[in-house]
Amino acid sequence: MGFRSLLNTVILHTKNINGTSSSTKPLLNHSFIQQNQSLLLLLVPIEGIRFISSTTNQDSSPSSSSSDVVSYLINSCGLSKEKAITTGKKIKLKKLSSQQDDALTLLQTYGFDKSQISKLITKVPSILLINPHKTLKPKLEFFNSKGLSGIELANFFTCNPYIFRASLNLIIPLYDALKGILHKDEIVIGTLKRCVMGYAQGHVMNLKLNIGLLRNEGVPEYDIFKSVTRRPRGILITNVRFKKLVENARRLGFEPRFNSSNFIEGLQVLLSMSESSWERKLLVYKRLGWSDTEIRVSFMKLPNCMRYSEKKITLIVDFLVNEMGYIRSDIASSPRVLGSSLNDTIIPRCSVLRMLVSKGLIEKLIKPTTFATMTERRFLDKFVFKYEKEATELFKVYQGQSLC
Repeated sequence: MGFRSLLNTVILHTKNINGTSSSTKPLLNHSFIQQNQSLLLLLVPIEGIRFISSTTNQDSSPSSSSSDVVSYLINSCGLSKEKAITTGKKIKLKKLSSQQDDALTLLQTYGFDKSQISKLITKVPSILLINPHKTLKPKLEFFNSKGLSGIELANFFTCNPYIFRASLNLIIPLYDALKGILHKDEIVIGTLKRCVMGYAQGHVMNLKLNIGLLRNEGVPEYDIFKSVTRRPRGILITNVRFKKLVENARRLGFEPRFNSSNFIEGLQVLLSMSESSWERKLLVYKRLGWSDTEIRVSFMKLPNCMRYSEKKITLIVDFLVNEMGYIRSDIASSPRVLGSSLNDTIIPRCSVLRMLVSKGLIEKLIKPTTFATMTERRFLDKFVFKYEKEATELFKVYQGQSLC
């Protein structure tokens, strides 16, 4: 269409929408606007531009309002009003259809109750957008064929709902690779329940390369088994990063060939932390006066000491050093006390020990790791009931969890 013809068309159409010639059929339609949009934007005034914009963006199919979606999430999916509003914003549902009802019916058929369906949709609202027969049902059938049914199947998907987002082309090879290591379906299922993550194209290759690296390092199959089942996400990271963490573990003093269990524990901690988290935890210990050697020794003896929160570490060390008079090396060389509860274990037991020392019933305080790792019954027999005649208030001090 020429420029002059286009101009005449626009003028005529503008008259139509302004009401001057309402009997004339509008000449601008969606196809016309799409073909001549660049020229129209130069010619049409602001009112026309608004009209063109609304015309080009309109959807021929009626869409459901956000309130309709929220009502559906409340009435059909069992969500609370607050969760329905939040969840409704996460899904772009143009209109409600029988597909949503079919998805809910399918889940119920496979044993999901209303509370599990609500939890699933809250975590992964895109379930309502998945084709129930082409996409949803095959995944349910696959895990059903592995021995999961009824409430067990529902619990599995509720624990790891992100499986719904993954393709079976990714799930099946990973499942088979894990079974090659773990051997039993129930163990693979349990491992996947703990492996809340997405499924990526490279996971199977990463798994094979990382397992191969552990075997080359001399780690026995039993410890490889533990590594996969306890922290499956860690074993699926890229081989480049995994190799780097294995090297870091060895540099810190862990030797896979001589103490593979300890090596696996140290590696598990490194796998669970980012580099920045590791550096922050090092700073916590250094602020408390620990040397690099003391930190390394503590980590080798108790790898989990690097997982404890800054607050927990600081409060326990401060109490033992400043309140009880232990020296820092007592804790660094025996870090298991850091895993104990300050209020439930450390303070009440230290209260008893300090009273026994003050009364001359024992010569000196025992090491923190000794009293911290005792069972409650053993501690009571050895340090409370044994001296109840000489110090009748011991048990009250222990129960009161206060220092004398």
